[in-house]
Amino acid sequence: MRKRLTQSTWSRISLAWALALMTATAFPAQVGAASREIDPPGTERKLKLEELKRQKNFEDAYRAAIKKIPNQKPKDPWGDIRSSSPTVPAPKTK
Repeated sequence: MRKRLTQSTWSRISLAWALALMTATAFPAQVGAASREIDPPGTERKLKLEELKRQKNFEDAYRAAIKKIPNQKPKDPWGDIRSSSPTVPAPKTK
């Protein structure tokens, strides 16, 4: 006679499927990261003259934009609440 599957058996089967699915979806991401080669130092690609000019223009434009930003005073969030001079507590008398 065949035993009928109970709810706990179905929950075990669904848990096993869920774990297998999660493992199967995470595996390709890990394999892809490990298979990429990291270039050793000193093997950087040489930039072409056109790329160097474009990069220099970009950096010059960035520096010019930064110079246009005015210097701002540091903001004091407690400036309105704090008094301008420190208060001296009154001497205690007995």
